[in-house]
Amino acid sequence: MAVFDTNLRYIESENAKGLSYTLKVGPFAHLTNAEFRETMFGKSPRFSSQRSRTATNIEESSGSIEELPKSVNYVAKGWVTDVKDQMNCGSCWAFSATGALEGLHKNVSGELVSLSEEELIDCSQDYGNCGCLGGLMNESFRYVADHGLGAEKDYPYTSGFLPFPPGGLPPMLPCANNAKKDVIKSHSISYVNMKPNSKSSLLAAVARIGPVSVALDGMSEAFQHYGKGILDSGCSPAINHGVLAVGYDMDTDEP
Repeated sequence: MAVFDTNLRYIESENAKGLSYTLKVGPFAHLTNAEFRETMFGKSPRFSSQRSRTATNIEESSGSIEELPKSVNYVAKGWVTDVKDQMNCGSCWAFSATGALEGLHKNVSGELVSLSEEELIDCSQDYGNCGCLGGLMNESFRYVADHGLGAEKDYPYTSGFLPFPPGGLPPMLPCANNAKKDVIKSHSISYVNMKPNSKSSLLAAVARIGPVSVALDGMSEAFQHYGKGILDSGCSPAINHGVLAVGYDMDTDEP
């Protein structure tokens, strides 16, 4: 209870400041920030390597930023599956990658299919991903380009349910992909990197392409206990968490 009480005092103290965001008692209120980091982000600090790849400036290659719509919402358009839970596994990268691919598949085929994070966790180790210890969306896209990707219903998520001791290593499960059941076929996708730290490039990518995989710093206490609003508490140059950008609205202060 000591950890929970400490977190509760922090949440109440921050909310009393009238900030642009509100914190709440959520699923991580029983964890110290160090435990939260280890559980959710893995131990493989390699997100920064994504910056070393050649970046494409979407806004420059696709027209003026002023031509973009004022708002985009791919949840409302039906391009995004229900919110998923990585649970006790540093597999954010896999969920970010499948989210982008689910939107791509919806755009191309008209069908929204929940794709398999577990296949990426179990089968993309040769591409540099490390299962529940962390990975990269780029390497996930490389795997899918070469091997395709199946549906969640055929290859369900199990890694987040597997127990492992604090400070220990999570088990690595054998790859069990079945190319005959792939939703995304091999050699059917490509990907580019956006210009880093560019809001206009991200806006252009979301508007013109679809849901976009994004890497950010998610290790702060404010992120751990986030409730709602615009989280502008600041962040470090570290990149350690994969998420999915599903839209924007230029005319509101609420996300």
